[in-house]
Amino acid sequence: MNRAIILFSLLLTFVLTSQAQRPSLPTALHNTTIDSQFYYIQILSKSQGGFKLIRPTNVEIVRSSVRDTLSKLNKEIVEIKSENELQKNQLTSSQDSITTLSSALSKEKERVDNISFLGINFSKGSYHTFVWTIIIALALAVTFLLSSFKRAKSTSTEEKKHREEIEEEMQQLRKKSLEKEQKLKRQLLDEQLKRNG
Repeated sequence: MNRAIILFSLLLTFVLTSQAQRPSLPTALHNTTIDSQFYYIQILSKSQGGFKLIRPTNVEIVRSSVRDTLSKLNKEIVEIKSENELQKNQLTSSQDSITTLSSALSKEKERVDNISFLGINFSKGSYHTFVWTIIIALALAVTFLLSSFKRAKSTSTEEKKHREEIEEEMQQLRKKSLEKEQKLKRQLLDEQLKRNG
């Protein structure tokens, strides 16, 4: 008898445990995919005259599950669209900032590569050529002026020397002419004295 009670309690425990581990079909309808739910409905339905009879509660469970899945998928679609729109806006903003930066970079390159001189924009190469041309022209002008100054100075020194020589000759000529004049006056006086005397 003890043995029978133990055997009965073991059998009862086994049956209850197996029942508890295996979900009932309506519970399985709630916790599975839509495809599995249709499969379970087909299993749960009864056949009568070539038609399958489905309980309205099972159809309602599947409908609710389909509605929830569609709602969830619609939310995901809306989220994906909003993320996509946000990414498009960010991409447009990035492209705008790239365009702005590119134009600013080209303006800066142009500003760096160009030099304004006397209100005229020159490229660096043209500016350097222009400046070196001016420097060479000024150097040639200074060289010409220095050589002209040297020539003028040597000419004026020679002229001064020549003038001094001429003045000295003039002084000597005056002296000689004065001496001649005095000599002639004495001779004239002597002649007059001889005639008078």
